[in-house]
Amino acid sequence: MELEYEHTWEANVNFWEERWSLGQTGWHNQAVNENLQRHHHVLFTEESPRILVPLCGKTLDMPWLSAQGATIVGVDLVAQALKEFINEHNLSVNETTTDTLTHYTNDRWHLIQGNIFDTTADQIGMVDAIFDRAALVALPLDSRTKYAGHCLSLLKEGGKILLITYDSPVADNQGPPFPVRNGTVERLYAEATSCVQIDEIITHKADDQRLQKRNLDWSRADIWEITK
Repeated sequence: MELEYEHTWEANVNFWEERWSLGQTGWHNQAVNENLQRHHHVLFTEESPRILVPLCGKTLDMPWLSAQGATIVGVDLVAQALKEFINEHNLSVNETTTDTLTHYTNDRWHLIQGNIFDTTADQIGMVDAIFDRAALVALPLDSRTKYAGHCLSLLKEGGKILLITYDSPVADNQGPPFPVRNGTVERLYAEATSCVQIDEIITHKADDQRLQKRNLDWSRADIWEITK
């Protein structure tokens, strides 16, 4: 029986572990995100930034960012995802445990298995930038405000968030991924110094197999530059 998605992030560990164990990871792209490649300058306000990738899974965006000179902090609920990433990229890491978190670290990488909300500045230090392609859209709607505030708490003053959100003609609570409606991001990040949409990508059903499979006429990706 398929697990139902719960209203709080903390309650969804079993949901995500089951998806990984069954290989039902349709969100995992086999290529680096094109919007990241197009707009990565947002994250690189300095030569070698420390970049947080929340709910990272084993995204190929992380090694790409590392190749551009970044130090990576990746956080995911599911141990399988991080262990597969470490093996697939032949990373040599040290494993330690603090409170509810398991850390896999070396000089350039800090991968953390645990709840993103347990990943505090005391645990990992402040970061220079955050890349969010699949985190906000994966969270239950009731967790969004808490998540946005948490991201800002981990970001140094003047730090940047490159955020990619998703919208389509589905119900607000149909997901994950959950649609992010117009006006939502500005409201969530009202405490930021600035929150600017810098791009919009509209995809139509005829051009996309995923939309055809879900019988959706369109989807829209909005790209945001947020400054603390």
